[in-house]
Amino acid sequence: MAVAVSNIGILAAGTSNRIISLFSPTYECISTFQTSRGAGITQIIWSPCSRYLYIIPRQSEVIEIWDTRATGDVVAVLHDRKAMTNQRIWADITSDGAWLVSGGTDGYVKGWNLNGISGVVQPSSQFRAHEGIRPSLALV
Repeated sequence: MAVAVSNIGILAAGTSNRIISLFSPTYECISTFQTSRGAGITQIIWSPCSRYLYIIPRQSEVIEIWDTRATGDVVAVLHDRKAMTNQRIWADITSDGAWLVSGGTDGYVKGWNLNGISGVVQPSSQFRAHEGIRPSLALV
């Protein structure tokens, strides 16, 4: 299970069967939707503006970006993330919401520029950080 709370107090919870539910600050269910990718939700990240959800599935080479104003709408898919494993491969977003970075099973850290994106997006930058799996990272 993965959980994240937005800047405006909305709780997002993702399950092992790829279902994501949104709850108000009083824990009333706002919406429920399901991704078709991966084998469960590893991580959920809110955009700083609380408009977008970044869904990071387990055993998937993509990260989905959902618009929470119209749940069910995937606005972009970040491709080329090497994460076909049961191990959790974490991602992080910059404080201004301009970049998302993720490690991978190939040892690379990849970054996607999030400004004005839509559709299928390839990494904007990458570097080799390790010879093996790079499962976690954090931006400071």
